[in-house]
Amino acid sequence: MLDSTPPNVNLILLRHDNHANVSGYDRISEYIHHRPFHHAVNPSFVQRVVSALLRPLLTRSDMQWYRKASLITETQAALRWLVTSGEVFHFVYGENSYRYLGWLNRLRSNHVVCTYHTPPNRFREVVRNQHHLAGIDAVIVVSRVCLDFFEKVLGPDRVHFVPHGVDTDFFTPAVDKKPNADRLQCVFVGSHLRDFEVLSRVARDFADTDANIHFNVVTAEDNFRYFDGLTNVACMAGLSDEQLRGVYQQADIFTMPLTDCTANNSLLEAMACGLPIMVSDLPGVRDYVDETTAILVPVGDDQQFGQRLRELISDQALRDRLAKMSRASALEFSFPKVARMTQDVYRHVTGQLSTTTDNSAQS
Repeated sequence: MLDSTPPNVNLILLRHDNHANVSGYDRISEYIHHRPFHHAVNPSFVQRVVSALLRPLLTRSDMQWYRKASLITETQAALRWLVTSGEVFHFVYGENSYRYLGWLNRLRSNHVVCTYHTPPNRFREVVRNQHHLAGIDAVIVVSRVCLDFFEKVLGPDRVHFVPHGVDTDFFTPAVDKKPNADRLQCVFVGSHLRDFEVLSRVARDFADTDANIHFNVVTAEDNFRYFDGLTNVACMAGLSDEQLRGVYQQADIFTMPLTDCTANNSLLEAMACGLPIMVSDLPGVRDYVDETTAILVPVGDDQQFGQRLRELISDQALRDRLAKMSRASALEFSFPKVARMTQDVYRHVTGQLSTTTDNSAQS
């Protein structure tokens, strides 16, 4: 009989500055009992000395995002590894945080789990040498687009698809939202792998033909330049969590052209707020929406994006239907549900869950 007791879990955590406090993959830590290892943003004197001694490991990592804080945090996790056994060490952002802990696999019977978020082509640029992946017991990917890449490296039994989560209690549809017949608002959120060229061309076309369509763009200030001179675009940065939610809730349509993606926080947040979705048709997107729940547009095609947006604007019934579908779909990606699937991966690597009963986290 398999042991149903959850294994002890150590989470190697990282917060990205561009994520809202209520967003980001690391939020899963609130739903899993764990020992935390936070990235050493302000390292102690001892940690600085240790990182100086281990500097050669930093220079040879061949990982673009593996920094001094990553090395210090991984060293802390290694010290825990050496005094325990049977525990799970989960790097929630493997691209940034995991490099050397797998070297200790033969010393203690612990288990390395890494979640990877980067599309395969970009991953090869960020993680140039992938030999260290062999030390991982289980990889979690947040999009099926990454399955083939990691299965070729590790084999299918060690690779699991578990979707990204969203806080469906914080991101909710507006209560008693009053439609504005004189001005329809589209919202766009984010910076990473966004197609600003497409969005700016679409916004410019609407500025010339229909000034009643307005675009709220929440992004890094460096991206404001794409919308210079467009009076129908309001660019915003540095919003609080509540302000960001308000922007979603007051919008009529979520518009997000992309160049590539796996999971996407902004997409999930807009869905949770009950917005009709218009997004680029990418494999990573289709893990979260499809033709029945969103308007999918070919990548890089501003003409199609503009045309489909006009059709959606003119069809209130379609917008209402997609809005309901968005919220219903988002509930399937709530953090508690995703945490349970993640814990199934932990049980799988520790032998508490058989491969045949683990298919829900892979398929």
